[in-house]
Amino acid sequence: MQRHQLLSYLAVKQLIRLFYGITLFLSFACDYNPSGSHYEEISPSTEVTAEITLNQYQDTIRVRGNVMLNFQVSLPGRIVHGYQLKFNNTILSQGSAFSGSHFFETKSYRDGFYTMQLSAIGNSGTGSLADKHGAESIEVYRTWVVQVDNTLPQPVNITSIKPENGQLRIEWQKYKGTGFERYLIIRQSGNGFYSEYSGTITDPDKTF
Repeated sequence: MQRHQLLSYLAVKQLIRLFYGITLFLSFACDYNPSGSHYEEISPSTEVTAEITLNQYQDTIRVRGNVMLNFQVSLPGRIVHGYQLKFNNTILSQGSAFSGSHFFETKSYRDGFYTMQLSAIGNSGTGSLADKHGAESIEVYRTWVVQVDNTLPQPVNITSIKPENGQLRIEWQKYKGTGFERYLIIRQSGNGFYSEYSGTITDPDKTF
């Protein structure tokens, strides 16, 4: 009887030792510290190439009457999500295309200087998850100074009339207003009873 109890005691003791050994092994097995980087860092600064054109205008636009504004946005390697055309901080046109046109009525505004801005939104192109799911974007824009001038043109002053090689050479001041189309040369009789058309010049820089 005592021998049986002794064997039982030894068996229980071995089970306890085995239990502690398994517990200690599991403790070491679960204690794991990963090393190194398991993600790819993407630089937030990306090079953006864009081209924005508006009627081939330069930085200053002089307009009068009604003008058709044709514009185009190019973002190579990116998708254009939308554009906005603003005049004096008021939206004239907006949409999702990369090109379009707008009929601009300048007579709705007083003569003076204004600002026109054409902006576009496209994907960022960083390659991040946000970029791939459309949650990350960039905005590019271009700004022009616009001079609205609907004042009626004033006749230019003739500065000189003199004979030259058997003809009369007429010189006048250069027209400095906006919306130039042509100079009309009209000969008028001495008593003012009739006028006779003499010629047309379409070059604004020509003054004779």
